[in-house]
Amino acid sequence: MSKLEDLIPLLISSAGNRRDIGGYILRLNEMDCYFRIEARENAVIVDLYNHDLTILDRLLTVLKSSPFLWHGFINRSVVEGYRFYTFVGAKQETSFAQLMQAEYKFVENINRLC
Repeated sequence: MSKLEDLIPLLISSAGNRRDIGGYILRLNEMDCYFRIEARENAVIVDLYNHDLTILDRLLTVLKSSPFLWHGFINRSVVEGYRFYTFVGAKQETSFAQLMQAEYKFVENINRLC
């Protein structure tokens, strides 16, 4: 993938009836950005590692232009002292609520992307 905007078709086509996980590296602004994208039935999870505020802003713009309802939060890394952004996109609020209860029930400060 060469552009962040290339994520849109990937996100739309990813949410299906099977679970699929992929890792991607984009070189943006002379920096490698690492993404983990997990597609599930009616939902997509995007983790963003190694970024700057410009890249985060571009990702938020891309996510908001997709047909999903998006929520984001900061997640802890397995490496002590490091954190990364997680974004959960769902086709319906009930799908989001079920996913959060099942896998992220201890996460606080969840923000909905407008």
